Amino acid sequence: MPPRTPAEPLEMQDLRAALPSDPFGSDAGEQVLDDDEAAFSGAGLGGDVDYDPWAQAARDAAARSDARPQPLCPAFLASGVCPRGERCDRAHGLLCARCGRHALHPTDERAAAAHEAECAARHERLAARSRTAALECGICLERVMGKPDPAARRFGLLNCEHCFCLPCIRAWRQEGEVDTETALRTCPVCRQTAHFVTPSNVWPETAEQREAIVAAYRAKLGTIDCMYFDKGRGVCPFGISCHYRHAYDDGSLEDRTCRIAAVDDGELRLVKPVQLSDYIQITKKKSKSRRS
Repeated sequence: MPPRTPAEPLEMQDLRAALPSDPFGSDAGEQVLDDDEAAFSGAGLGGDVDYDPWAQAARDAAARSDARPQPLCPAFLASGVCPRGERCDRAHGLLCARCGRHALHPTDERAAAAHEAECAARHERLAARSRTAALECGICLERVMGKPDPAARRFGLLNCEHCFCLPCIRAWRQEGEVDTETALRTCPVCRQTAHFVTPSNVWPETAEQREAIVAAYRAKLGTIDCMYFDKGRGVCPFGISCHYRHAYDDGSLEDRTCRIAAVDDGELRLVKPVQLSDYIQITKKKSKSRRS
């Protein structure tokens, strides 16, 4: 035990002698932080005590922007030449064989596939119009796509392959002097039955194209309220064959389920509501001028 000095009390000399030479062990001089202090000061992040949260947010935003594909360069898209060259910060697209523009994204496969599909559909529409430019109407014998009135440059599709312009075939079917039970619902050339006319800007070359055009037209009519049904207040003469929507005021649709019944001779017939028009026969007579 070291000798006592008169300047220090006895208790302090005994306490200093009882303490170890390194009271904090090998970690002396290091600060122990709790979780909140460690997160704020950056401890535990690779020893970077100068951690800046704002700088880290900027680095994260830059990483996210690098993950998004670059937009196409407008100059290179149109001409294939960019005035900035390699210094351009936008992507230089690949050449599209259909449209002749550099519109295919070099890294974004989804965008490139979308352009190819859109470009193919657009060129198919243009090709279909060019192929149908020389077709003539079977009634007026004029080219359908060459009519002076742009509204008349549409085809009226029937169930057959004969070509008519929409104004002519509609006017022919509305003639009052023709038998309403036969000729009005048939083709003027082959007399094949056609209950309705489908407008179309292009002439279908295959049966599949014709069916697609007719289906799209009927789907569009199904969104329009029937003026004869009149929200349930009227009676539609076409019944379940009507292409328009039969909806009530509350938005519910009319039940168009077909009911079939067998008569005495075993024949199956469609049961429909009784209408006053079923018992009235309307005939149209051609007026004749009196001779003097």
